[in-house]
Amino acid sequence: MVLPIKVLLKTDYTTACLPIFYDDKLLTENNLQIKEIREYQNFSLQFISNNTHDKFVVEDLADFQFENQNTIGNDSVFTASEKSIDIFSYKKQPVPLPPGYYSVKILHDSHYYFTYFKIIPKDLSIPEWEKMRSEVEKMVSGLANDFVSKHKYDEGSRESNSSNHYLNSKVEYFLTISNQTKMVIEKLRSEAKYKVSIKYKWENIGKVKTIDIQSIRKMAERPDKTDYIYSPIHYLEYDVPENRWMKYIIHYFSKFCRTSVKYYKSIKTELTKNYQREKIYFSKREDSSIDRSSNDFTINRYESSLKEVDKKISQLALLHSYFEEVLNDDLLKNVNSKRTKFIPKSLVLSPKYNILYRIFSKLNRKQGYTLDHNYNFYWKQTAKLYEIWGYIKIISLLKKGNYVPISGWIFDQVKSSDILPFLDDGTCVVMKNDSLLLKVIYNEKIPYGSSPVASSIPVTTSSNRRKPDIRIDIYASECNFIGTIIVDTKYMKLRTIVKDHNHSKIVEQLSSYKNDINSKSLAIPENFKTSFSCVQAVFGMYSGDDNGKVPDYISDMGIYYYRVTPRDGSQKFLKKLLSELKVREKNYKIIIGSNKD
Repeated sequence: MVLPIKVLLKTDYTTACLPIFYDDKLLTENNLQIKEIREYQNFSLQFISNNTHDKFVVEDLADFQFENQNTIGNDSVFTASEKSIDIFSYKKQPVPLPPGYYSVKILHDSHYYFTYFKIIPKDLSIPEWEKMRSEVEKMVSGLANDFVSKHKYDEGSRESNSSNHYLNSKVEYFLTISNQTKMVIEKLRSEAKYKVSIKYKWENIGKVKTIDIQSIRKMAERPDKTDYIYSPIHYLEYDVPENRWMKYIIHYFSKFCRTSVKYYKSIKTELTKNYQREKIYFSKREDSSIDRSSNDFTINRYESSLKEVDKKISQLALLHSYFEEVLNDDLLKNVNSKRTKFIPKSLVLSPKYNILYRIFSKLNRKQGYTLDHNYNFYWKQTAKLYEIWGYIKIISLLKKGNYVPISGWIFDQVKSSDILPFLDDGTCVVMKNDSLLLKVIYNEKIPYGSSPVASSIPVTTSSNRRKPDIRIDIYASECNFIGTIIVDTKYMKLRTIVKDHNHSKIVEQLSSYKNDINSKSLAIPENFKTSFSCVQAVFGMYSGDDNGKVPDYISDMGIYYYRVTPRDGSQKFLKKLLSELKVREKNYKIIIGSNKD
């Protein structure tokens, strides 16, 4: 049957008619011929149909803006049109789709048909892209866990002081899924597992009663009860392993709510104490509009914080009452409170019991870290993914090179919270070995001019190229700044970077980092500063595979190019980076030594 519907995929050079399938074959068939589009390649889709009621649903595009687009959940819905929809265009829709498979569902005559296309990474293989994406989360959590395990002196304070931070995170989660929790419990109240049990009772012989072998045996033992029958009574017994676990879990929920209410009441008390202390100075801060604004801010912050805490207390108190009510109803009142040592199959296989058990497991988790919600979105642009991966990879590699993380970013947060923060601009991680201290800084803008605007930024620049991806400031001690190393990540092939070398904007950018960054904070004598470059080296870290046609790196006046991916290049890059750090340290010592002479 020839369908009166078409999906055309157009690039700058070709037009392809995508094959349409009667049902969804993406997960069931391995040999589908799926059209591939390289990331950052201009392409559009045209939906053709002779029925104006037909709908074309492209999954997972709700975050993007297209012409004639309606959104339902995470999907984009289009109607048939003679005009193509630009899915990626440098001029009209410059946000690239992340690599992966995309399904187009076509609603025609009340039936869904399917077709597909695939975005492949521009300068990475699919395995490399997938590994890079997973490595970010693994490296962040791994660095945090390793940092805690190696700082035993902090462990006690972490256990004592951060339990409330863990609790706060868990409360946020529990309140988010509280409606789902109650819905599951209500279903279990009416559909709980049971077994049919038998109990016996002496009944008057005049009533019609059933008997069994046990009845006959018992009546033979008691000839004195000639006017009675020992009759079996069948009943539903809910004291089964699944319900013991359910009772245990609901009791845990109730206790969790009670503990959390107590915790938030203590927060409320502290908020009020802090506010009362601040309030003493209100009258002294009424002389200017700035001071009055400070007072207003303090009041507003207190009131909003109090409102938020009261809301949590109220929600938790209501949940606690609900759980206590469930524990005292007819279903669970007679269920043994002692859970079985083994986990019943139904706790895993039955959807309702399993949801309850999974919520309990997450709340009962005593350690481990949760990544900030922003980690769910960073990978949607591969260039950004490579930049973030590059920063985290450098910290991980320096750690392998015997530099120990001291503070900053996740290494501050793990002492007080189980939520690991996202990588924001200006993030700084302090690391040190036996002789050097490094500040590894992410995406921080360098001040323009001759004087730094903040003591934390020891460098300035005379160029408008002011925001390298990664800057490694080098210190011979806590305060003796002796130079910096710049690393800029490039999601492209090396031949693209150095093409027409003398006129490449990227080469100009890296050269500017090398030549235009200066510092008045260098801890060397004045007579050496003119000949002692502030920037020890600039690295262009690139992703693209040049298949051996271009050397691994090209050095040019202290500018080095290295291909670094999850698959290879890390060790070569680390070796050169450590070498440059040693050269800077050696030169500094020579200058200081000669000055003493």
